[in-house]
Amino acid sequence: MITLALVASGALAAHFCWAGLYGLGELLCGLLDIGWKNAHPNPYAVALHWPQSEGRARGLDLLWVLGNLVLLTVLTFIATHYAVGWQLASKSPVRSALYGWVAEATAAQGAIAHVVTNLELDGAAVGYEGVLKHLTLDSSKKIVSLVLAECELFTLVAKGGLVHHVRNPRDKPLPNIVLSGEAIRNVAFIPIGLPAA
Repeated sequence: MITLALVASGALAAHFCWAGLYGLGELLCGLLDIGWKNAHPNPYAVALHWPQSEGRARGLDLLWVLGNLVLLTVLTFIATHYAVGWQLASKSPVRSALYGWVAEATAAQGAIAHVVTNLELDGAAVGYEGVLKHLTLDSSKKIVSLVLAECELFTLVAKGGLVHHVRNPRDKPLPNIVLSGEAIRNVAFIPIGLPAA
């Protein structure tokens, strides 16, 4: 929901700025007594049918509007890419709004994930430890799926009122494992290379 709000408000802000630039241009043309021959220079005025053109001029007007919208889309994409990338590179409200409780793990260069699954082996919970490669969240920040690389299997065994973490080493770690949200009982992240505050 927040992502949709950011996209919609960003698009409205971009259109507002773009229309303002064209409005300022028309104002300057009016003050300097400069006119135009074929297509109206303001694509927003053309789209709203303020100047009534006929014949070939109408085709040029449409081409002008579409060309401006394509340019606006490209410029907005570039600006958003840099603005969001810059905001996400630090601890910021944007990062917290987008990623919620995993914001700190996404701010790091990577994260080690400790995932306890719903699987059991001889009464012990089965888990995986590995480098977090991909994480998908739904709109309520609940894990939909995650991908781990270089995974090691472990079990959690309850003995004498304590829970023991028992490693099950393999000759080679599992190269990748994909876990769905339904298979995950609990998860913890250890950020790697978190920038200093």
